[in-house]
Amino acid sequence: MSNKAKPKTHWAADIFPLNEDDVAAIAEDIKANGQKLPILTTEDGRIIDGRNRWLACQKLGIEPKVEVASLNGGGDEEILALSVSLNSTRRELTAGQRAAAAAEAIEKLYREEGPQQGRGKKSKRSIAYTAFKAGETNTKNCLTLYREDPARFRRIKSGLEPVAPVYEEYRSAKAKEEREQRTRKFINEMGFGEQLDSGAITFDQAHTLALAERQEREQDWQNGKASAENAVRCVTKIHGLDGVPANFIEAVTTYELLTKDEALEAINKAELILSALKSAASKLSPINKTKEKK
Repeated sequence: MSNKAKPKTHWAADIFPLNEDDVAAIAEDIKANGQKLPILTTEDGRIIDGRNRWLACQKLGIEPKVEVASLNGGGDEEILALSVSLNSTRRELTAGQRAAAAAEAIEKLYREEGPQQGRGKKSKRSIAYTAFKAGETNTKNCLTLYREDPARFRRIKSGLEPVAPVYEEYRSAKAKEEREQRTRKFINEMGFGEQLDSGAITFDQAHTLALAERQEREQDWQNGKASAENAVRCVTKIHGLDGVPANFIEAVTTYELLTKDEALEAINKAELILSALKSAASKLSPINKTKEKK
């Protein structure tokens, strides 16, 4: 038997972790006492139970004893139930490993069943929690890791770490990544993305510059708003200036507060302002008409 050979397995077997120490111990037992328990497979040769025995036989260079499982046509669900039954009686799995196995089974068989499906009856997901003796929260967290963070999922499946701290680590890392994405978007909006990409500035420097740029833009906006408010006050007061022309003439002819040239210059400036206001009014007219229609 080639050392490079790999067992052909059914996924219902693969959801349980392999242990090299188990393989070594089983190999020693088989060497001393022979293979007492056959490897169970599907009709097409995929291992349902006995991967460690298969690897032990490979290690010893002997042909393993194989038996085709007696199944009743229940498909993958029946194969899964058999695999769970056999593994639960012979293996000491941690709570995290049971939750990881349940998560993989749910992903394989019940992915289309939503968390709220099956009200008023036992959902297939809840049956899986019971079959694997796995808590619902642990299993759901493992399912998230299986889909989104395989490396952290494998740490739980190996039995090295429990679910809660690994999942909390994942949540913290995801939150940090989302914050960085929001910050990067902000940096781009403030116009410092190219400098960051070129390496001219660091991420922290780009963020600092972006904050300063936003503050400057906000100040410019506030200044512009203040000027606009002042303009509104001036324009709205014009209707109370009916007596200004006559008083202005007296300021020049009677009281000599201005020379004629100064008065004409002031009048010209006033005409320019009025002309600009008329132009602004023409731009506002379509808006007013739209509002009237509404």
